[in-house]
Amino acid sequence: MTVGAQLWMFNAISDETEMDRILSQLREGGFECVETMFGRPPHHRTVLDRIGMKCYATHVALSANFDFADLVGHCRQMGASVVCISGLLQWHKRSADDYKRSAEALTTLGSRCLAEGLSLQYHNHDFEFELVDGTSTGMDLLISGFDPTVVSLCFDAGWASKAGNNAALFMHEHSGIIRTVHLRDFRGSESVALGTGDLDLKSQVKTVRQLPLVQTVLVEQDPGTLNPVGDMILGRKYLVDCGLL
Repeated sequence: MTVGAQLWMFNAISDETEMDRILSQLREGGFECVETMFGRPPHHRTVLDRIGMKCYATHVALSANFDFADLVGHCRQMGASVVCISGLLQWHKRSADDYKRSAEALTTLGSRCLAEGLSLQYHNHDFEFELVDGTSTGMDLLISGFDPTVVSLCFDAGWASKAGNNAALFMHEHSGIIRTVHLRDFRGSESVALGTGDLDLKSQVKTVRQLPLVQTVLVEQDPGTLNPVGDMILGRKYLVDCGLL
């Protein structure tokens, strides 16, 4: 199992020299790969190559006004094989029809990515688990609506748990379409380092080890902590202690 760092934690950092230093610290802390945010300067590829780290994925919102050729070019420059998509066509519009149209858009985008040798994966937050039409959640509508041959899930177990779901059970039930897992922790509503919050992470880690398609797990935490690099490394150590590696 490969453990990487989702770089959303550091998205506000504009000093590229500082970002290069952070990447080196994450590598020293044991991380093997990263998930970047689309739009960040691609020169980090040089740093990643030098320190022996890979770019696993790039992350972008479906609602972002991005050019597909630019996205593919960014993935090529960074060496990423996965496009991680979050949110619907319009981020704050979440009716049943919005989910259905977004699922169709994901299928179209997934087909285009596949033709470029890229894997498209949908990354959830908590809102997808809210009931939309009284019987189905947004996640139900997405999964039933997109083509699983060209779209899979980058499952964020932390957000699913925060929404009141049993993340381990969800992973068991959807093991055939989950290719990446994001692990995160919460203390109340606060995003905290793995193992320092309230979530049942041990059951999640146990389940991740059983998922047939998952080879990469990404540690994620929201910006705002006083020691972001330290928190990420603490999270990776927690996964080691839980036996993921």
